[in-house]
Amino acid sequence: MTEKEKAIARLMIQIPIMYVFTYLELSNRLSQIVTSWEMANLPWYMKSEKGNIKLKMKDVSGISSIGDDKILNTGSPHYIKNVTGINEFDVFNEGKKIRDSELYKQDGINVNFVEQNEEGISLRTYERGVENETLSCGTGATAAAIVSTSSEGNHHVNVKVLGGKLEVEYE
Repeated sequence: MTEKEKAIARLMIQIPIMYVFTYLELSNRLSQIVTSWEMANLPWYMKSEKGNIKLKMKDVSGISSIGDDKILNTGSPHYIKNVTGINEFDVFNEGKKIRDSELYKQDGINVNFVEQNEEGISLRTYERGVENETLSCGTGATAAAIVSTSSEGNHHVNVKVLGGKLEVEYE
């Protein structure tokens, strides 16, 4: 492993990609080590465009179903369930039931509850590891956006979460 590769590996451990607010620090530190071309060819990368932070995510290899619910992996495994009345929905107890079920008990799964709205979708997530509802989940928003659209091509989905509003674009 070259010194450059070792430095990238140390940064990936020191500054988790999950924390988007570290984008500028990560970008500044990486730019001292790698060129823009090298950064764009990492397995993941972030860039700022018109005030938005864009993340390259893992390609989804497939979507499976259990009844009307969907399961996919966008970097973390996600269980997507459509609901009505999402604002009053009991995310903690319903999410815990699915996460602690025999099927997912050992490895865990993030459980996402989705409701269609005029602007896109509303999303609430019970997150494995946290074992509670979280204000936002980027991989969950991505999974929910993918499941909420079914046609081929480029997609743009507005996602409302408890922590604010997200936009997911994918091909």
